[in-house]
Amino acid sequence: MPSSLFTALILAPLTHIAVSAAILPRGSLTWSPCTDEASAAGSPAVQCSQLDVPLDYTNASAGQLTLELLKYPATASKCKGSILYNPGGPGGSGRDDLTLLGPWLSIRSMLGGEFDILAWDPRGTGNTLTYSCYDSQQERAAALEKTPEASDATNTSLIEVWDASGAVAEACASKAAAFGELVGTAFTARDMMQIVDALNEDGLLRYWGHSYGTVLGMTVAAMFPDRMDRLVLDGVVNPNDYYHD
Repeated sequence: MPSSLFTALILAPLTHIAVSAAILPRGSLTWSPCTDEASAAGSPAVQCSQLDVPLDYTNASAGQLTLELLKYPATASKCKGSILYNPGGPGGSGRDDLTLLGPWLSIRSMLGGEFDILAWDPRGTGNTLTYSCYDSQQERAAALEKTPEASDATNTSLIEVWDASGAVAEACASKAAAFGELVGTAFTARDMMQIVDALNEDGLLRYWGHSYGTVLGMTVAAMFPDRMDRLVLDGVVNPNDYYHD
């Protein structure tokens, strides 16, 4: 796909998000041993930090949002920089996935331990603007029980799945009405670049994304093409389908 067409496909849904550089203050990171049980479970070397970013990139007066970050430091004698990692979803905690499922082990092995590996909890996950589409686990279980399997077993199966998915979407929209516009790929991409700036390295993004994380990677690359170093997109999702279907 020509680069200009790719950029157009990605940026088309994002054109309403106009951001002034004046409302993008640069934060800083101070790393220390993780104290919460989930983050500290993976390795004694794991470190944690927090970063304040704009809550609403279109409204300077909206305040700030605190991102939770986790890092596995490079093991080589010389670190070549940081790699941001996203497990996909959307809806998964990057910190939990990196720690509990151990993808950092394979990434570190493939790269010779020469990079710090970082994960964060994107908006809507972990401790970052989290919400539930249901008032209780019982309500969630009841909704899932009513959701049919996605198959073509009958002439109406796919229609039933479509209707059930619409009901879930309506439930989520009603629960997130107060801040739903603040939870999305475009703002998450801007959060990523805030992290890159706070790292105070070379100002370039190195990124490893799985599944939906590939959409996030393509989006941030389209929004900030001059600030990309290297991206690994693993299990690629079609961005045109994601944004337009």
